[in-house]
Amino acid sequence: SRAVEKSFINTEYVKLVLLMIYFVVGVYYLFLFARRRKEKENLIFGIFTIMLVLYQIMRNQLRNEFEFDFVLMKKCEYMMIVTVVPVFTHFIRHFFKFQWNLVEKIADGTLGLIFLYELVVTDIRQYNFINANIVQPIWIVYMVLIFYFLIVRMKEKNMDAVFIFSGFVVIFCALVVDTLSTRGIIIFPKIMGYAFFFFISSLAIILANRSVRLHEEVEELNSTLEKKVAMRTEELSLSLENVKKLKMSQDGDYFLTSLLIKPLGKNRAEKNQVLIDFIVKQKKTFEFKNKVSDLGGDLCRAESLVLRDRNMTVFFNADAMGKSMQGAGGALVMGSVFDSILERTRLSRTVQDEYPEKWLKNSFIELHKVFESFQGSMLVSIVMGLIDNRTGLMYFINAEHPVSIIYRDGKASFIDEDFIFRKLGTEIAQSYIYVKTFQMKDGDIVINGSDGRDDIILPDEKTGEKSLNYDHTLFLGTVEESNGDINSMVDILYKKGEITDDLSLMSIKFVSKE
Repeated sequence: SRAVEKSFINTEYVKLVLLMIYFVVGVYYLFLFARRRKEKENLIFGIFTIMLVLYQIMRNQLRNEFEFDFVLMKKCEYMMIVTVVPVFTHFIRHFFKFQWNLVEKIADGTLGLIFLYELVVTDIRQYNFINANIVQPIWIVYMVLIFYFLIVRMKEKNMDAVFIFSGFVVIFCALVVDTLSTRGIIIFPKIMGYAFFFFISSLAIILANRSVRLHEEVEELNSTLEKKVAMRTEELSLSLENVKKLKMSQDGDYFLTSLLIKPLGKNRAEKNQVLIDFIVKQKKTFEFKNKVSDLGGDLCRAESLVLRDRNMTVFFNADAMGKSMQGAGGALVMGSVFDSILERTRLSRTVQDEYPEKWLKNSFIELHKVFESFQGSMLVSIVMGLIDNRTGLMYFINAEHPVSIIYRDGKASFIDEDFIFRKLGTEIAQSYIYVKTFQMKDGDIVINGSDGRDDIILPDEKTGEKSLNYDHTLFLGTVEESNGDINSMVDILYKKGEITDDLSLMSIKFVSKE
């Protein structure tokens, strides 16, 4: 009997030694997870290994050599049985990147309730009944899921799945044998401890191989990194060179377009009683062959003209729809058509005999008809007019352009704020077009400007947050602060905030000789 007892105790000690090795493996993978939190499979595998170690320790017969509470030991043993299989299933699922499906959620919830129930109950017979009739049947669901995960990955020729499947078959067979032995169906020694050794070893080797593969990939990347960087740098250089060529071509188009527009935006009005000055600052700037220029849809023009033997000054301030090339296209058409109207007037005595308001209305309609042919794809807001150089009487039409401002005696105010037609390019009824007049006095300054004078991003004095200005009367204060000087107006606008659109300003000053 002493020999049998000694052999039995030695066997149990060997099992304990193996369990300590398993425990170290589990702690090692918990440490790996602590260093690399993204790989949750290391965490789950570590927990699974430690749980199995604790389960096997509680089943080791050397426990009887210590004065442990028997009911507490059995409680812990059965609670481990409830959780170990679900934990292993989650390990397989995480390792092979599967989603947490509904079947697994239901099984987890059921076993979770059983775990809480066993935490409260102390009747070992109930533990045994629940384990035999509820827990172990639910294991079948987990086994099916595990086989499904492994088979799917094996079909994809994943070698890790093949190795795990082989180890799982061994552990599954041991589990079946131990379960049948526990139920008394067959008489056979417990083999789970030995099968577990094979299984843990295979899993550890798989995880180790995975780490080795990762390091090999990193080493391979490091060894070829310099070459790949050189290749990538060459590709980026070629791409950058292509981008430079495209930009050079684009800037060339911009530069050519700006050269075409510049003659159409000249101030050719004679300096007499009517003094006109304007500034145009387009939002789009570019550099072509060391020459800096800008491009946009704003355009100003001033010319001297004779109608019915009276010296007149004609002007317009226009803003074509769109930015850069699109706006520049509208400005180019606008300037070209207006230039044609002026030349026809100079060459035709019949046109020169027209009354100013008639000439202005006909010119406005002609511009409208030209832009109508673009079917709404090119619209222009404009204020255009004629001024009698001797009397200072101004004839003008506004087509959805910011309202003109009169600066008189240090005060700025709008001129006929409600008098506005629709933009050039929209359908109009000629019978509804009429010309408005305004009598300028000595020293008066009329200010015209595009949307850029109002489209400013202003900082809030209290919060510091920036927002777009929606107060069209704000520009009146700028005119008064600058005393009607458009150069000062531009400086003040840039100090107030960020201008978000093309900006053009025109000042018309009348100096009476009487």
